[in-house]
Amino acid sequence: MDGREGQKVREFVVSYEKKGMEKGLEQGIEKGKEETKTEIAAAMLKKDMDVDTIVEITGLSAGEILRLNKEEQ
Repeated sequence: MDGREGQKVREFVVSYEKKGMEKGLEQGIEKGKEETKTEIAAAMLKKDMDVDTIVEITGLSAGEILRLNKEEQ
């Protein structure tokens, strides 16, 4: 393998590493958003807010909120 081929291989590897890191960052951000929604829903449940309102505000499903309510008790 000559210098140009080696450079192309290195660029290819760096490109894939960069794509992997970007995807991991995106997944981490999404997970953080979901955790925040769950924390907000839990706080709303503690304030005795109704499930429909929590669904509307957080975007979580009624099932998720009911499960969360069970876990909090």
